[in-house]
Amino acid sequence: MEVYSDIIKNELNVDCLSMKFTQRTTHNPSIIETVGFIRHDEKGRLVFRAISIANAKSSIEKIILNSYTLEPGHIKPESDYFDIEAIDIFGRIWTSERIECSADVNVELNSAVIFGYLNNLLLTRKVANHKSCSLITVCKKPLYLSFDFHEGDVFSISVKDVEYNLSLSEGLLHISFGFNLHEDCTIYESAIINGLSVLMGARVEVLYTRKIIYDNEILSVNRKPYKSQGRLLKPLGCISESGIGNMKHFLTLFCEKYVSGELYELYGFWHKLFSVSNGMIEAKSLTCGVVLEGVIKKYYHDRFAIDDVAMQCVHETELLLKDIEFDKQIKSRLIGALSNYKNKSPRTVMLEVCKELSIPTKLVSIWNDMRNKAAHASDIDMSDAEFEKAITYYNSCVYLFYRLFF
Repeated sequence: MEVYSDIIKNELNVDCLSMKFTQRTTHNPSIIETVGFIRHDEKGRLVFRAISIANAKSSIEKIILNSYTLEPGHIKPESDYFDIEAIDIFGRIWTSERIECSADVNVELNSAVIFGYLNNLLLTRKVANHKSCSLITVCKKPLYLSFDFHEGDVFSISVKDVEYNLSLSEGLLHISFGFNLHEDCTIYESAIINGLSVLMGARVEVLYTRKIIYDNEILSVNRKPYKSQGRLLKPLGCISESGIGNMKHFLTLFCEKYVSGELYELYGFWHKLFSVSNGMIEAKSLTCGVVLEGVIKKYYHDRFAIDDVAMQCVHETELLLKDIEFDKQIKSRLIGALSNYKNKSPRTVMLEVCKELSIPTKLVSIWNDMRNKAAHASDIDMSDAEFEKAITYYNSCVYLFYRLFF
């Protein structure tokens, strides 16, 4: 259909006979009736522009530009955002939520040109001859997708009662699956998209999603991501061999654990690494160091407790210090320092886990050294040798992240 082709080519152009802006508040929301358009701009972003003529009921200037009166440092209230409902020339209804509006206002005529970017865009309509529930996601082909998966190929994986079908066609990655009406299909969509992103070492860019429930279709158009695309080391090829078999095995296990709720936070940690993958080595090293410590605390929190004998020694030492008379400030610091001995350090736990998983413990020393150097001030410039060492340490720690959790 033409609308799908326009989305793929970043040429969506929707002329609207009506665009209604509704303020996001439950208490007497302001409504602005306009005409305008929604389209992709030259950078592939979803933009809108609307014209509002004189409206005697309320001040457009007060409604639209209210957020400009906020003091610096304050978070915008929800009432500063709008929902849009637009009817195009074919009678189709497009909606978008939580929009931040800008405007060129004519105060004297109480009219304005309202414009801005859309975070999302939905089209709801009827479809014929469809008797089940399914979700179809169309993505740009990831640049780093290989694994003997080529144009025209199709493969499937099963996760619980859901069967994913993935195919490559005309440079696009198509993902589809059926679902039960009473299930949350979005968790299955997130699982496969996030799993592919980790697998590729880069965020998969979704162009649009079609959610079909019997004879109703909800078309969701995704905005173009603003952040530049970086790239991480990939788990396959980094910790195991590449190949379509390993790709299917990885995605199946990832999706199973993601759907069961085990990997949501872990994916968040991976995304932190990815978000700075195009950054300076100092920023990447610091983020990687913090991420490794974070996942150890999150997924191995039960290992941090020390045994009863060690805890008894700490308590006895605290009592001994309290009974000795010396400088109060030093005593307070010493007693405070003892709290560090009531739990194992992340480094100690990481060493234990690495030994159990037969991961070289030298990687823990590399992580500890990299994190300390990244967290403390150093010279602005690095020598070639120092830079090469920093890159090696960073890549080693990304490898350690994959070995520990994938």
